[in-house]
Amino acid sequence: MTNLKGRVVVAVLVTVSTATASEEKAHTHMTSAAMSALVLSEVAELHSAAITNKGAKSNKLQLRLSQATAAAVGAATSNIQKAALPIAFLIAKKLHQATTAQLNFADKLIRAQTKLANLTGNQFGTANCDDLKVPSIISDNTDADAITSGSGNIYLTSGPKTYGPATHTTFNTKRQHSIDWAKQDNFDQLTIYELKLKEKGGAAEAPLMGKAQSDSGNKCKSGTVSEDGGNNNNNLCIVSGAVTKTQALNLKKATKNFNTEGRATFNTGKFEHYAEHAAKATHDIMGEIQAAKTNFDPDDLASYTADEDFIAAVGLVFLGLDRQAATANNGKAVQDTIKSHYGTGKDITTKFWDKLKEIKKPSKLLGTDQMGDISSVTDLGTA
Repeated sequence: MTNLKGRVVVAVLVTVSTATASEEKAHTHMTSAAMSALVLSEVAELHSAAITNKGAKSNKLQLRLSQATAAAVGAATSNIQKAALPIAFLIAKKLHQATTAQLNFADKLIRAQTKLANLTGNQFGTANCDDLKVPSIISDNTDADAITSGSGNIYLTSGPKTYGPATHTTFNTKRQHSIDWAKQDNFDQLTIYELKLKEKGGAAEAPLMGKAQSDSGNKCKSGTVSEDGGNNNNNLCIVSGAVTKTQALNLKKATKNFNTEGRATFNTGKFEHYAEHAAKATHDIMGEIQAAKTNFDPDDLASYTADEDFIAAVGLVFLGLDRQAATANNGKAVQDTIKSHYGTGKDITTKFWDKLKEIKKPSKLLGTDQMGDISSVTDLGTA
């Protein structure tokens, strides 16, 4: 009995785990043009936030660089001036690296976002026109010329798959997984929809013109096609039916990189080529988002000591050592100096950054009086 319970628990856990994994996949939710549009729109929004986050990181580096530079120029004590130089040097290096990486990333992101936005807009347009129907129309006249008050007008109504509030209700129940859809491994398959118009066809099928007649009840009927409604007086009528539909286009990373490899030249007349390129560009940029991140934390000494350039700078400024001597044996020669002036780990905040509050802004740098201490410096223009 115990073994049976154990097997049941394992089976339930596996089922839940599988369902959760499926929910994390973007294509799981792309069940219609409307859902596809909302999923793609959510991914595009998450990508926009990625560049904003990178900008905030650069702003923090710029802030600390300005403060360290001001300290190197205006500190009254030589120890603070000396301590500021390696800090400013390394932050300048990291800021340059981060800026270069972000500019390269931004260029790729803009290109990918443009393709994704175009595809998203297409899916919204497709969703707005998906499943449009000619409704049941009863003219109440046998003679077209006698029809009045617009009762014979042909018009369109939305269907269950047409984009509308109900789609948002469904989407919002899935949105909790959206952060996962923007991960590269979960964007390896997409379902995109292309709008198709109903063709004339060679046999009678709805929607079509008919007449009101009795056939196991009042019907609007033409040949074998009919629907309930109207009366039995031969009035002109129309049997309702859809006039638009969508055709699914399944794109997979595993299938020739979203079908972009080993095919003919890009054809501007083929929608699928646009969709394939957008899928590939979006998938590729997801990898770039992670690669373009900088883990350098200006408020953690570990970020500095992990770089030999900082070790070498400390050795030169404080001890007059050349690079080889300063960095030998993992910087053993300068370890005590670093600990004395910067502390360890987060100690750099109290050992260095907080001490900048004791330094007045170097007004001679700009030739104008500046109020406050260096910790309030936000850029070199306010130093």
